[in-house]
Amino acid sequence: MRILLLGTTAIYAGLTAQPLGSQTWTNGDGTALWGDAGNWVGGDVPDDASGGVIFDDPGVDSAVGLTDTGGTQDTFTVNSLDIQTGTQLSGGTLVLDGVDPTVNVAATATGSVFASDMSLRLRANAVFTMLVDFVSEATITAEGDQLLEVSAGAGTTTRLAGTLEETGGALGVEVSGGGTVVMEAENTYTGATDVTSGTLSVTGSGTLASTDVSIEENGTLTTDGGALAAGTELENAGAVTLGGSETIASLNGAGTTEVTSGTLTLTSGPSTVGGEISGAGGLMVNGATADVTLTAENTYTGATDVTSGTLSVTGSGTLASTDVSVEENGTLTTDGGALNSGTELENAGEVTLGGSETIARLNGSGTTEVTSGTLTLTSGPSTVGGEISGA
Repeated sequence: MRILLLGTTAIYAGLTAQPLGSQTWTNGDGTALWGDAGNWVGGDVPDDASGGVIFDDPGVDSAVGLTDTGGTQDTFTVNSLDIQTGTQLSGGTLVLDGVDPTVNVAATATGSVFASDMSLRLRANAVFTMLVDFVSEATITAEGDQLLEVSAGAGTTTRLAGTLEETGGALGVEVSGGGTVVMEAENTYTGATDVTSGTLSVTGSGTLASTDVSIEENGTLTTDGGALAAGTELENAGAVTLGGSETIASLNGAGTTEVTSGTLTLTSGPSTVGGEISGAGGLMVNGATADVTLTAENTYTGATDVTSGTLSVTGSGTLASTDVSVEENGTLTTDGGALNSGTELENAGEVTLGGSETIARLNGSGTTEVTSGTLTLTSGPSTVGGEISGA
């Protein structure tokens, strides 16, 4: 297991340069305690926002306790943490402070871990860079408004199993690199979540309280379902895969969205989805102010349900879904040619067809307006209790 952290300094294929005053761990006294001066080159215990720490004993894993068994100190401050060999930090509190604090974990640092009984506090914007698989079970707390950038190297996985939280401000999280960052805890940070590249996976009992979520062109978001906050405004220019039901406020962008199971529910505000929605799951529009527009050729095969609000399938937008329901407070509009020929449309609300549609059947007491072209019904019983109008 391993974890890496970095400040906003430049990141290279290896590690960033360390600040003047960096101190090197030796465990010379054999106590495995950070607060023991005899465990450091030069005999000085690192505790300075302008200094760094290096763990570089080749071929030797280091277990380092932040808790002082003498009871005098269990909190230490550094500007950088450079982990070059397997290192396990536990107990006490490590504070990242100063100018552009960083934590770097090298490709040679296999087995590095921040243990669950450790706390990590951010007093400045920080960058975590992982060039090897890393596990952090520590609680990470931002003091004030801070940004945490987590960069996982290609082919690596960084597990954030501890809670990401904030006090006195908002924590924002940016995911970058070519690897995968996994969040497994019920996170309470409220700043923006931005995946610029690589993959953010919110799995197991992992959740986000953050509602401003952006997936950029080279980024991927995956969830197991129930991971996103109800107020989430999801901007997707990359790829999103939902492994179970998610209820969010809105979805916008040209990125692809796969709903592998369950239902994606959109509840408020405008959503313009320019990318394909695919998968065995379904789509629900459920909110008085929800106004959802689909402009792509969608291939998802689960149900489409407009409980309240409006669903518009426009331009070259189409639905592969054949189980389509428009409830009493819902509205469905199409430009024509949008509905699957096998569609069984249950309409208790309002349907407006802007061009010819061929479907299997139409049932319900809702109104149907055919503004141009022809509505063709091809199979099964249809009982239309509402008005059909139009030109």
